[in-house]
Amino acid sequence: MRDYEPAPLWRQIVGETVWGRRGVVKTTSLWLPLAMLLSTACTPADKAICLRSLQVFAAVACWCLASILSNDLADRQADLAAGKERWIWHLPAGTGALVVAALGGTGISSLLPGGSTAALAAYAAALVLGLSYSLRPVRFKSRGIWGPLVYSTSGALAFAVTPWAFFRSSWLILAVVGPAVLLDKWVNIHFHQVIDCASDRSSGIRTYAVDVGPERARRSLKWAAWAASGWLVSILVFIAARLPPWGVAVAAAGLATVLGAGAYASIIRRQPERTSALLEELPWPYLGLTYAVFRVAPLLLLARLAAEQRALWALFAVAGLSLMVESLHACRYRHA
Repeated sequence: MRDYEPAPLWRQIVGETVWGRRGVVKTTSLWLPLAMLLSTACTPADKAICLRSLQVFAAVACWCLASILSNDLADRQADLAAGKERWIWHLPAGTGALVVAALGGTGISSLLPGGSTAALAAYAAALVLGLSYSLRPVRFKSRGIWGPLVYSTSGALAFAVTPWAFFRSSWLILAVVGPAVLLDKWVNIHFHQVIDCASDRSSGIRTYAVDVGPERARRSLKWAAWAASGWLVSILVFIAARLPPWGVAVAAAGLATVLGAGAYASIIRRQPERTSALLEELPWPYLGLTYAVFRVAPLLLLARLAAEQRALWALFAVAGLSLMVESLHACRYRHA
């Protein structure tokens, strides 16, 4: 007999969606492309820029939630066997699929005012790939190397291509931020496949890590992390070179973040009880660079823009809140 009462379903939904680590906080990869786009295209006369940015944020949040919840529905039996808990399982039969469909429709609707055909096409493609990663009959998650490829491409379309097309920005910005998001999302899904390898194998889920084995998967994860690190360094160089003089300060803050990550990793590794799978599986330069480039740099870029255009303080506040919550989750990361 349980000695506690489970939280009401509405509280579970709000808790996980609003401030949980599997909710809206997953939109943090959007802030780098958006900050770069606005830094090169935003003008003080553009009063609608904050509202348009929030339109993109709402659409990407819907994409994140739809992708996560579709995966929860598809992996219910395997996750239950692993002792995981997901609120969407408690909905009546068929309602979960309607929730996912409603999120996808809401995301598309968010882009309609002032959006372009290219932005809608990119978002729709991201949505299709995000759902097909988990859902049958395609289910790329169980198709080896296709899993990471589809997942990372879906992320690049949602986080980079959609805002780029929505704001009709230059190809140069897309060429810089698109690969950064793609590589970072590849590392992200590859990492989770490595640490889930044993449970996925026992559940019959043929991820890339299961196909090639944990040792080979760990080696390829390291290579992917170092490739992503190299591209992230180029982002800091681009910011310093293309957005002077404050771009130099942003890049310097990024470098300081990387050095701080190195010091933190050195301290934590001397205390095995405090270490996490992130530090065990991923190189600390990558962890420092992804935090510097996708968290610190965008916040500083948006703060600079908000100082010039007061209407953007609302966007800065949304970005700052999401990044703060995501950082708290990262500091006490435990895989679940």
